[in-house]
Amino acid sequence: MKKKLLPILLIFPFLVFAQQKKDAFRSKALMVKRFMELNHYRPLQWNDSASILLYNKWILQIDKEKLFFTQKDIISLADFKNRLDEEMNGKGWLFFNTSTNLLSVGIKKADSIVNSFLSQPIDFSKPENTEWPYKNFASNNIELVKYWQRYLKWQLLDKISNHYLSKGIKLTSLLPADFLKVEQEERLKIKKKESFYLQLLLQTPQDFINEKQGEYLNAIAWCYDPHSNYFNTKENEEFSAQVSAKEFSAGLSFTENEKGDKAIDYLQPGGSAWKSGQLHKGDILLKVKANGKENDIEDVSEAEVASLLQSAGSGEVEVTVRTAADEVKTVKLAQEKINSDEGIVKSYLVKGKNNIGYINLPGFYSREEDGADIKYDGCANDV
Repeated sequence: MKKKLLPILLIFPFLVFAQQKKDAFRSKALMVKRFMELNHYRPLQWNDSASILLYNKWILQIDKEKLFFTQKDIISLADFKNRLDEEMNGKGWLFFNTSTNLLSVGIKKADSIVNSFLSQPIDFSKPENTEWPYKNFASNNIELVKYWQRYLKWQLLDKISNHYLSKGIKLTSLLPADFLKVEQEERLKIKKKESFYLQLLLQTPQDFINEKQGEYLNAIAWCYDPHSNYFNTKENEEFSAQVSAKEFSAGLSFTENEKGDKAIDYLQPGGSAWKSGQLHKGDILLKVKANGKENDIEDVSEAEVASLLQSAGSGEVEVTVRTAADEVKTVKLAQEKINSDEGIVKSYLVKGKNNIGYINLPGFYSREEDGADIKYDGCANDV
């Protein structure tokens, strides 16, 4: 009897540890909910409507491009659609782990598809149509493979056409003599880029869970209103720097476009990038040189690119971009301490017979783009 008990005694601490970690995240989620209840101007009532809101937000957030889940996966998660309010009210906690386990499997499948498909020349002889982003989840794994293949073909054709257009070569029905060579070069670049992205999503198992936990807590906060976000310690420090009225900056920010490229989406008025007159919204970032080291953007994450742009302190950075006209240029930028008052929300009260409140917002938002089946007001109505 003692020998039989030994394995149980060895396993039991691990089960307790795993359960403690699960309970710790659940407690943190309920703490976020409690904080919002105490401090929000209009606390959310956690009912079936709120459950659907959180469910739709989370599914959209973790697979917006519909490249990881199949319809079978979604059906297996659909039972939670009207039950998340119960979890937020302290009854059970299964949805997060179930959805992230399925996501992890989907990412691994995608990584296998990418490496297999892009390891050999692509056949472009058959005409195909594709609509991006996909409107529906793939019906099964076979269709999911076709989703990825059409997506990767589109990416590759775009890269090949950009290669020739940048050299002033017009494409016709006759393939250029070096087409196979260019196809291989661009295909391997895309393979490297997509594999890097997928491996970054997976990271180590614990890093993957930690990142998704933060995103789930942020989705809970989002359900109250689009101005509410959950920040971990690092994100809070970064946000504080962003909303500071003065900071060292090259004066530009970027976002990832539908093709997976990192494109300039904002030039800070008065900043170095804006004053150069050579950079424009939509330019694709290719390289960043900081502290004497040049970095290929395809090999780093968005967070790392942002870190590179800030790493030079008060020194210089060089950015290499491809413009809308397919011109490749390198621009030197000074890291300057600039005023960013237009990024700060200001308010005034005009007193009179009838007091008038004035709020100057640096930008406006709409939630309509977050899903056609979800209806929201914009910030003007919120105010």
